Amino acid sequence: MGFIVDEGSYLREPWNWLDFTVVMTSIMSKFGNISNISALRTFRLFRPLRSLNAIPAIKKLMVTVFDSAIALYNIFALGIFFYLIFSILAINLWNGNFHYLCRYTPIPIDGIWPQAREVQ
Repeated sequence: MGFIVDEGSYLREPWNWLDFTVVMTSIMSKFGNISNISALRTFRLFRPLRSLNAIPAIKKLMVTVFDSAIALYNIFALGIFFYLIFSILAINLWNGNFHYLCRYTPIPIDGIWPQAREVQ
Protein backbone atom coordinates (compact mmCIF):
# COMPACT_ATOMS: atom_id res chain seq x y z
CA MET A 1 0.00 0.00 0.00
CA GLY A 2 2.95 2.32 0.40
CA PHE A 3 4.16 4.69 3.05
CA ILE A 4 3.33 8.21 1.81
CA VAL A 5 2.92 8.58 -1.95
CA ASP A 6 0.35 5.99 -3.04
CA GLU A 7 -3.41 6.32 -2.63
CA GLY A 8 -4.44 4.51 0.57
CA SER A 9 -0.88 4.58 1.95
CA TYR A 10 -0.04 4.55 5.64
CA LEU A 11 0.44 8.28 6.24
CA ARG A 12 -2.57 9.35 4.17
CA GLU A 13 -4.86 8.74 7.14
CA PRO A 14 -4.63 11.25 10.03
CA TRP A 15 -5.06 8.54 12.69
CA ASN A 16 -1.89 6.91 11.45
CA TRP A 17 0.00 10.18 11.98
CA LEU A 18 -0.54 9.71 15.72
CA ASP A 19 0.60 6.11 15.48
CA PHE A 20 3.71 7.11 13.52
CA THR A 21 4.54 9.86 16.03
CA VAL A 22 4.21 7.50 18.99
CA VAL A 23 6.39 4.84 17.37
CA MET A 24 9.08 7.28 16.25
CA THR A 25 9.32 9.01 19.64
CA SER A 26 9.55 5.62 21.34
CA ILE A 27 12.39 4.62 19.03
CA MET A 28 14.16 7.95 19.53
CA SER A 29 13.89 7.68 23.31
CA LYS A 30 15.29 4.14 23.27
CA PHE A 31 18.15 4.52 20.81
CA GLY A 32 18.77 8.24 20.38
CA ASN A 33 21.16 10.38 22.37
CA ILE A 34 18.75 13.17 23.17
CA SER A 35 19.23 15.36 26.23
CA ASN A 36 15.53 15.89 27.03
CA ILE A 37 14.19 12.35 26.84
CA SER A 38 11.50 12.94 29.47
CA ALA A 39 9.62 15.17 27.02
CA LEU A 40 9.61 12.35 24.49
CA ARG A 41 8.35 9.87 27.07
CA THR A 42 5.10 11.78 27.37
CA PHE A 43 4.18 10.54 23.90
CA ARG A 44 4.01 7.04 25.35
CA LEU A 45 0.69 8.06 26.88
CA PHE A 46 -0.78 7.90 23.40
CA ARG A 47 0.11 4.23 22.91
CA PRO A 48 -3.41 2.97 23.73
CA LEU A 49 -4.72 5.13 20.89
CA ARG A 50 -2.76 2.97 18.44
CA SER A 51 -5.44 0.30 18.85
CA LEU A 52 -8.03 2.62 17.30
CA ASN A 53 -7.16 1.42 13.82
CA ALA A 54 -7.95 -2.19 14.78
CA ILE A 55 -11.50 -1.56 16.06
CA PRO A 56 -13.57 0.81 13.87
CA ALA A 57 -16.30 1.28 16.50
CA ILE A 58 -13.80 2.76 18.99
CA LYS A 59 -12.47 5.00 16.24
CA LYS A 60 -15.98 6.38 15.62
CA LEU A 61 -16.42 6.87 19.35
CA MET A 62 -13.17 8.83 19.64
CA VAL A 63 -14.10 11.01 16.65
CA THR A 64 -17.42 11.74 18.36
CA VAL A 65 -15.68 12.62 21.63
CA PHE A 66 -13.27 14.98 19.86
CA ASP A 67 -16.12 16.62 17.91
CA SER A 68 -18.15 17.11 21.09
CA ALA A 69 -15.11 18.58 22.87
CA ILE A 70 -14.84 21.15 20.12
CA ALA A 71 -18.54 21.93 20.50
CA LEU A 72 -18.14 22.25 24.28
CA TYR A 73 -15.51 24.95 23.79
CA ASN A 74 -18.29 27.55 23.54
CA ILE A 75 -19.77 26.40 26.87
CA PHE A 76 -16.32 26.54 28.47
CA ALA A 77 -15.76 30.07 27.14
CA LEU A 78 -19.17 31.14 28.49
CA GLY A 79 -18.30 29.69 31.92
CA ILE A 80 -15.00 31.58 31.99
CA PHE A 81 -16.86 34.75 31.03
CA PHE A 82 -19.30 34.31 33.94
CA TYR A 83 -16.45 33.65 36.39
CA LEU A 84 -14.79 36.85 35.19
CA ILE A 85 -17.99 38.90 35.58
CA PHE A 86 -18.74 37.56 39.07
CA SER A 87 -15.15 38.05 40.24
CA ILE A 88 -15.22 41.68 39.10
CA LEU A 89 -18.59 42.09 40.83
CA ALA A 90 -17.24 40.59 44.08
CA ILE A 91 -14.18 42.85 44.04
CA ASN A 92 -16.41 45.90 43.59
CA LEU A 93 -18.99 44.87 46.19
CA TRP A 94 -16.58 43.97 49.00
CA ASN A 95 -13.95 46.55 48.03
CA GLY A 96 -11.52 45.78 50.85
CA ASN A 97 -14.09 45.32 53.63
CA PHE A 98 -12.25 42.27 54.92
CA HIS A 99 -8.84 43.89 54.93
CA TYR A 100 -9.03 45.14 58.55
CA LEU A 101 -11.25 42.31 59.80
CA CYS A 102 -8.80 40.79 62.29
CA ARG A 103 -6.00 43.36 62.31
CA TYR A 104 -5.33 46.41 64.41
CA THR A 105 -2.92 48.10 62.03
CA PRO A 106 -2.85 48.41 58.23
CA ILE A 107 0.78 47.23 58.10
CA PRO A 108 2.67 44.55 60.05
CA ILE A 109 4.70 45.70 63.04
CA ASP A 110 8.09 43.94 63.25
CA GLY A 111 6.84 41.41 60.69
CA ILE A 112 3.82 40.42 62.80
CA TRP A 113 0.22 41.50 62.32
CA PRO A 114 -1.34 42.51 65.65
CA GLN A 115 -4.45 40.30 65.86
CA ALA A 116 -7.78 41.34 67.28
CA ARG A 117 -9.09 39.17 70.10
CA GLU A 118 -12.73 39.64 69.19
CA VAL A 119 -14.39 40.22 65.86
CA GLN A 120 -16.28 43.48 66.00
